[in-house]
Amino acid sequence: MSKKFLLLLEKIIGKFLSLKKKEKIIFFVFLSLFFFGSFSLIYQFYLRYSKVIPIEGGVLKLGLIGQPRYINPILTRDNDADRFLIELLYNGLLKVDGKGNLKNDLASKIEISQDGKTFLVFLKENIFWHDGVPFSSDDIIFTIEAIQNKEYKSPLRETWQGVIVEKISPSVVRFTLNKSNRSFLDNLTLKILPKHIWENISPKSFPLTDYNIKPIGTGPFLFENLEKNNKGDILSYTLVRNEHYFENKPYIFKIKFFFYDNYSQMKTAFLKKEIDGLLNLYFEDFNYFAQKKNYQIYKLKLNRYFAVFYNLDKNLFQDKNLREALELSINKKAMENNLLKNRAVLLDSPFDLLETEGNYQYNPEKAKELIKGKDISFTLSLPEDDQLIKVAQFLKEEWQKIGINVELEILPIKELEREVILPKSYESLLFGEIVDLSFDLFPFWHSSQANSYKLNLSSFKNKDLDELIEENWNADENKRMEIFQKMKEIFQKEKPALFLYNPYYLYVLPKKIQGHNIKRANIPAEIFSDVSYWYMKVERILKW
Repeated sequence: MSKKFLLLLEKIIGKFLSLKKKEKIIFFVFLSLFFFGSFSLIYQFYLRYSKVIPIEGGVLKLGLIGQPRYINPILTRDNDADRFLIELLYNGLLKVDGKGNLKNDLASKIEISQDGKTFLVFLKENIFWHDGVPFSSDDIIFTIEAIQNKEYKSPLRETWQGVIVEKISPSVVRFTLNKSNRSFLDNLTLKILPKHIWENISPKSFPLTDYNIKPIGTGPFLFENLEKNNKGDILSYTLVRNEHYFENKPYIFKIKFFFYDNYSQMKTAFLKKEIDGLLNLYFEDFNYFAQKKNYQIYKLKLNRYFAVFYNLDKNLFQDKNLREALELSINKKAMENNLLKNRAVLLDSPFDLLETEGNYQYNPEKAKELIKGKDISFTLSLPEDDQLIKVAQFLKEEWQKIGINVELEILPIKELEREVILPKSYESLLFGEIVDLSFDLFPFWHSSQANSYKLNLSSFKNKDLDELIEENWNADENKRMEIFQKMKEIFQKEKPALFLYNPYYLYVLPKKIQGHNIKRANIPAEIFSDVSYWYMKVERILKW
C-alpha cells in the first residue's frame, strides 16, 4: 500500500473523527442511502437483463384412493388408480391439449380422407420403449387387434369393432372405418402396448402377468419400485423420469404415489405432510384447503353432466307436463349457492361448452298448475355418494313444495349399475355421464341406444336428434356449434331429463409445482398430459 494512500486515508479518518455526533449520523445515513441505491440499481439491472428458467430436480408425493390392479390401457375400466399411472407410463397417438382439443403425441400428423372413413397416421421418429426397444407401427397393430380379440376380454372391444388397422410401413399405419366418423380421433388417445413384451403372453395369462403392475411403456415416467403390506395391498408406487423421453425430458425426478382405502385416510396423510398433494378433493373441503398458503386447488373441467334421467318407458314420465313441472320447481341458483358453492357449472342441456347463459326458469306456481293437483309419487335412484345424496335431498324437498312425493333409493355404485341401471328398472335416476371431447352423444341419446343394457338412460327416441348426432360425426368446428345449439333446443323442448350441473374435478398440488396448464380433459388422469413440463425448482440466468 503506497505512502500517499495511507496519508489520504489517515486524513479522511481524522476529518471524520473531528465531526460532531449529529454530523456523523447524517454521514452514515447518506452513506447507507448511497449503498442501498447502488444495490437497488444493480438489482433492477439484474432483473431486467435476466430470466427465470425451470431446472431439474424434486420428488412429488401424491395421494390416491383405491388400488392399482391393471396398469394396462386395454384391460383397465373405471379405476382411477390405474388410469393415473397409465397416463404417466404410456402414450397414445393423440392426447388432450388441456383446452378441449386434441394434439399429436406418438403421431406426427394424421391425414383424414374426404369421406371421413380412412385415417392415415404418421409416427414420430426416435421413440423408444422404456427397455430401449424402438417403437413402431407393429405395436399399434398388436394393441388394436388384442382389443378386438374377444379372448382378451378388453372392455374397449365394442369401441373398436369394425375398425380395420393396417401397417403401411414401420412409421405409418392406416385405420379404415365401415362408416364415416371424424370423432374417431378421440379413439386415438388410446395408450399403446409394446408388442415385444405382450405378444408371447396368452390371452388367458394376459390379466395375470406382472407387466400389469410393472409395465413397460413409452411415457415420460417409468416404473422404479412399489411397496406392499403383508396383505398384498400396494402402499406406494414410485416412478422415475424417462431420461430418453421423445418430447420434453421431465424436470421432476420422481413421482411417488401413496394409496388409501378412503378419502378420510388420504386427507389425514396430507395434513400430516406425508404427501404433497391430493388427486381428488371433495367439495366440502374446498374452502378449508383454499386457505392453505403453500398449496393450490386446481379445477379441471370434464365433458360430463349430472342429470335426473326420467325413464320414459314408464307411463308416469310420458306426461310432458309432469317433466316440465319437475324442472320449473327446482331453484337451480339456490342449489348452486347452497350445495355446489360455485364449484360447478349449471346446465340446462349437456352442452356447457356453448358458453351461453342457461335457461334456468324457476316457477313453482306454474309447476303446480301443470300437475293440476294430481297425487304424484316416484322413486329417485342414485349412487352412494355424499355430494349426490345432498343434491337428491334438495330435489326431494323442492318437489315436495309442489305436492310431489319422492322416495330416494341409494345404493352402492356397483349394485346400482348391475341391478338398476343396466336393466333400466328405475323410475328416475340421478347420475352422471362423461362424453368425449368431440361431444359425440350417440351412446347416450341416440334412439338405437334406448334399450336395456344401453346407455340412453332416459330411453329417449327422437328422429331429429338422431340426425343431428350423426351429422356431428363429420362436421367442422363451426358447424358443430350450430348442431349443438339445435340439439340443445330439442332437449329444452322435450325435457327427457332434468339437466343439473357439470362439477369441476378438484385436486390439490403444492404451489411449488409450476408449468401445469390443463383446464379441460376427458378423464381426471389427463391432468398429467403436460407433466413433462411441470417443474419444482428454478434458477435465474442472464439474457443473451
